[in-house]
Amino acid sequence: MKILLTGGSKSGKSDLAQDLAIYLSPEGRRYYVATMIPADDEDRERIRKHLANRDGLGFETLECGRHIETALAGGGTCLLDSVTALMANEMFEGTLYHEDAARRMLPGLRNFLTGWDHAVLVFDSLYSDAAVYDTMTENYRRSLAYLLRETASVCDTVIDMKAGLPDVIKGGLPEGFEAWMAVTDKKTAGTAYNRSRSAAGKPIREVVFGGAGQGQEAYVREKYGFSEADIGVCTAGALPDLTKPCLLDVEQSVLFCLKHDRPVEPLWENGAVLVFTDMSRGIVPIDPLMRRWREEASRLMREAAGLAEIVTEVTAGLPRQLKG
Repeated sequence: MKILLTGGSKSGKSDLAQDLAIYLSPEGRRYYVATMIPADDEDRERIRKHLANRDGLGFETLECGRHIETALAGGGTCLLDSVTALMANEMFEGTLYHEDAARRMLPGLRNFLTGWDHAVLVFDSLYSDAAVYDTMTENYRRSLAYLLRETASVCDTVIDMKAGLPDVIKGGLPEGFEAWMAVTDKKTAGTAYNRSRSAAGKPIREVVFGGAGQGQEAYVREKYGFSEADIGVCTAGALPDLTKPCLLDVEQSVLFCLKHDRPVEPLWENGAVLVFTDMSRGIVPIDPLMRRWREEASRLMREAAGLAEIVTEVTAGLPRQLKG
């Protein structure tokens, strides 16, 4: 089985990919194909966390930052995390810039897929922000999207992770996987996927998210009949009254916490309806504060979704329930 996972920052895609690889290899060999070539301490810390997360889970690590076709192991199950880093390594090789890297990579990536009994591939969703970037960055984003489309066409299952919840857009999860996730006692228990099914903590009535201006506020006002007094509007300048039954723009309160060196803890009381603008997608910000804001806001949205009775995505004014 070939499975493609995509999603934004801290969406839970790596956790689910790891769980899927374990499930698909109950007795056979499993490999983690690591593609990141670290450039700074932040990259090295990210690698350290990934290593710690899969320690003791039976993965053999294959380091392959370029030329993915050379990572063939002859059967078994592999987890490739991520094609995003692999694409960057191939396009920006030291001081060299390979404009056509994606088209050069595609035959090798397809050949790589054929060498495994099961494969799980991870992509980052870098395609959705409204910023205009330099020519090389725009080419990188378009090239990654090209690899995503071409790889999705030959995979059995394609999943878009949203706030820790798998949105299956092609095929389906492996038979028996959800039942296994519900009962298995493993080191990775407590991943985003598990938390979205059963979580302990402050209950949340509903988490509503979507891109900028997609109609999240109108949806909750109409559904719940909230008055102005019921709604707390979060800003980067001050924390709102967290006891309000509805909080808008929760991600803004995350920025307030970061700017004032406060821990980003759950920003709600029992029974709240939480409304987020989804910041998890798009090109990773260069500014360290903005980068951390995106990661922390995405992590908090994922945590809230795990505790919520209902999770709803709003796109173009149209709500779609992902949980509940």
